[in-house]
Amino acid sequence: MKKIFIVFIFLSLICLFGCKKQNNNQTNKEATIVTKTPDKTATEPAVSTKTSTINPEPIEEIFPCELEEKYRGNYGLIYNNELTTIAIKESSIDFIHGDVITYELKTNKDNEIFFMNDNTKYVLKFGNNTVNITANGESHEYKKVFFIEYDFNGGTCTDYQEYFFFGEFITLPIPTNGDNEFLGWYEGETKIEAINENRDYSLKASYESWLPWI
Repeated sequence: MKKIFIVFIFLSLICLFGCKKQNNNQTNKEATIVTKTPDKTATEPAVSTKTSTINPEPIEEIFPCELEEKYRGNYGLIYNNELTTIAIKESSIDFIHGDVITYELKTNKDNEIFFMNDNTKYVLKFGNNTVNITANGESHEYKKVFFIEYDFNGGTCTDYQEYFFFGEFITLPIPTNGDNEFLGWYEGETKIEAINENRDYSLKASYESWLPWI
């Protein structure tokens, strides 16, 4: 009888321990399932309802430049007592300072005529035989300029003007050539008495020798 009682107690303890272990496993399993439940608020990004106030910069429309004939030519200004010149062509502009630097002229939807240099925009505005060039708030006015080429034909002259601006009339110099008499300046067969036209000149001096056989 005593042995039967001991066996009963032993079997009871085994049953009690087994049920407790099963309950613990079930609890852990439920806890694992809970931790795997996704957090929707953490994974789904919030959708903003605000409207952006930043406007994209408009793209400038560029068109080919075709200047009228009346705007083309040489322009100049006096800077530091020296002549600074530019040559404007149909679709380009040359800056002449020893070397020649050429820029492509362009137009946009506002009918501006401009060229770019180192990300700086230079705007050209034409007037009556003038062109005003503006960049970074600074402007310079160039006037149409014309050039005179002299051939002293063996003579010499120390004081003469090689250019003049539109509307400016100058007196031609008188060269010397020994005892020979200066007869005047010629352009081909035409004698030029004075500079009175807005154009370039190419002049050659003429002399009369005092020796009859020369």
